[in-house]
Amino acid sequence: MTLIIGIQLKDSILIAADRRLTQETDDLKFSVISDSYKKITYLERIIFSGSGDAVIIKRLKENLLDKSTSEMLSNSFFKEIQRRKTEIGEHEQIGKTKLFFSSRKNNRLILEIFSTDQLGNIYSNIVEPMTIQMTIRSENMNKLSNLLIDLHASLKNIDQFQSKEEWMIFYIKKLKKIFYVCNSFDETVSSSFDICAHTTFGILYESCH
Repeated sequence: MTLIIGIQLKDSILIAADRRLTQETDDLKFSVISDSYKKITYLERIIFSGSGDAVIIKRLKENLLDKSTSEMLSNSFFKEIQRRKTEIGEHEQIGKTKLFFSSRKNNRLILEIFSTDQLGNIYSNIVEPMTIQMTIRSENMNKLSNLLIDLHASLKNIDQFQSKEEWMIFYIKKLKKIFYVCNSFDETVSSSFDICAHTTFGILYESCH
């Protein structure tokens, strides 16, 4: 399962995603295809990442343009869900698909999360400032609880640092611990990850190993 962590700050957004690409085998297990697969796409004005059905996410990524809006993404998401159902039927992976999308709305940077159900209904959630959203199985949440509590208590805006580099390093150190621990109990998640920051002065991107 892809691990995505989205952080909505007052003046910026951070999205981190692991780099492991897996494929389900005939015996309902999985095989690792790559540990260098980039799950975050960014353009001049948006950041996009997703978990769940890899085909749906790949198609949405290929169609992203810098003029994309959350409404356009929602419409495309619905169409791709219906298209995917005609290909594989009512597969449970479709209902697990979730998208993280940052954009500028009313002169404010917004982190929005789209999810779906098996009927193809689209749900949208705008993340509140100074909060965290992530994709993780509920039964595994307690294994990361201490690290997540620490991260939430330590959330800081970019203006609290001397430079944007110092700000990024601060979050990379916090997130490294989370991805490392998650990898120790979930083999579908890599300890390596990418992090992308959407700020008022542009987009920053780092690969972390």
